[in-house]
Amino acid sequence: MTASGSTRARLLGLAVLTGLALPLAFSIWRVPWLAWVAVVPLLIAARRATPAQAALLGLVSGILTDALGVHWLIDSGVAPGAFCILILIAASKYAVFGVGVSLVYHHRPAAAALAVPTLWVVLEWLRANLGWLSIPWGLLGYSQYEVAPLVRTASVAGVYGVSFALLVSNVLVAEIYHRWTTQPLGDRDRTSSRVPAIALSVGLSVGILTLANGYAPPTGSAPNLRVAVIQAGVYEPAIHDVRERNAILDRYMQLTREAARGADLDLVIWPESSVPVAFPYDTGAMGLLLDLAQEIDASVLVAASGRDKLSRSGREPEVANSAFLIGPGQEIEGRYDKIRLLPFDEYLPLRSWISWPAWITTLRRDATPGTEPGVLETAGVRYGVQICFESLFASEGRRTASQGVDFLVTLTNEAFAGTPGSHELLFAMNVFRAAENGVPLVRAATTTISAIVAADGSVLERSSTSPGIIVADLPPATAPTLYARLGDWTLLVLAGLSVAVLFADPQPNRSSRSISWRHGDSGSAEWTA
Repeated sequence: MTASGSTRARLLGLAVLTGLALPLAFSIWRVPWLAWVAVVPLLIAARRATPAQAALLGLVSGILTDALGVHWLIDSGVAPGAFCILILIAASKYAVFGVGVSLVYHHRPAAAALAVPTLWVVLEWLRANLGWLSIPWGLLGYSQYEVAPLVRTASVAGVYGVSFALLVSNVLVAEIYHRWTTQPLGDRDRTSSRVPAIALSVGLSVGILTLANGYAPPTGSAPNLRVAVIQAGVYEPAIHDVRERNAILDRYMQLTREAARGADLDLVIWPESSVPVAFPYDTGAMGLLLDLAQEIDASVLVAASGRDKLSRSGREPEVANSAFLIGPGQEIEGRYDKIRLLPFDEYLPLRSWISWPAWITTLRRDATPGTEPGVLETAGVRYGVQICFESLFASEGRRTASQGVDFLVTLTNEAFAGTPGSHELLFAMNVFRAAENGVPLVRAATTTISAIVAADGSVLERSSTSPGIIVADLPPATAPTLYARLGDWTLLVLAGLSVAVLFADPQPNRSSRSISWRHGDSGSAEWTA
């Protein structure tokens, strides 16, 4: 192998190392401390490469990170071809990041300590906010969902603030390594030029952490509401046998009666897909649930394929992924239709423009999205309901919480995700929704993790068995957090400061504008920088 070929192999090896470390850092394997250093190899490689090669290195890291991180999607029924497209879209963030790292270090190295972490979190925001192309998982901050001080940081800066602090750590470690291995001991000029950006990035991270953990919004009084979460531990995606449907419904009803025995409940919560019929079209199931609510003298929140006998157009029935609140007075007290539908599973994007091939999806009919946030009320307590996919987005959680609710409810069905790590990955995102908005969150799942999360993101109760029951009095919410009021304000601040530092760099690396291979004294090839 030639000298230059040997260097290319080393750079590629560094990119692979990041691609293997990041999945371990995420909650799928629950090694959160790795997030503080997992991006270091990619940073070292990208700063030594041309922008084009840095893009390739980033793409390698991204493909490995996302393919290993969500490999369980293949077992859930996602077609291999569709899975590959999804991974390439997700990995494109890392390719753009690699290009940015290369350009910053070659042209404005003094600004890197602030500009590089900012680039990462801006790309995370874009990844999670691209309409039907949005990919909400894989944000680095979610890896810290069991680290209380960092979870509380979300109340100020959201999950992106946590990601920023983690990237600052990675950049500093990479800078120390680079100075240690390449800079002569007497060369202090280049180091001193980096001090302002380093001080600014570290100061911002410490400031956000201190603000979030040193000042907590005032806590209100706890709502006078006792809830029960029912997890039956069963899900069948397509049930055509009436006896099987009745067996599942009966299982939930039996567990509900068990939870209500002597508990003086106000609200019972069933997960997504818990009523395996078209509801309220199926009058038999509706009658059973109306009688159940009256029997236990409590409201019951269930989820089903909401289907009216006549659609709004008066032609054929419409189908929605819906939640229904059934009151003890034998009536449906409220309904919420899921707003943010899952692309290719609940609707086809651009259906009138693109004829999607069968190897991507076989969906023939779109569900009808809701139009209003799901705010329901029981015993004078208001709560916001989200169903599965939409609960993974910070923007959706903030929108629902802004309706003046006392707590959030997530109804989810994750039986398709067959690995415990995938369940933790999705649960971590719900933990952040509570901390971001300063409201408790009740999570009801069919087979995986049901839980009650406090307003600061601490987990108060979680299911340890399936089937299982959680009964608890709801904890209080706080006053609206800074994040709930201002949203992703930190991204705007970071972007503005980064642009200012980039243009204020007193010593741009002009010699690197023409990047070429050279052979060092050791015989290895390096990119001049």
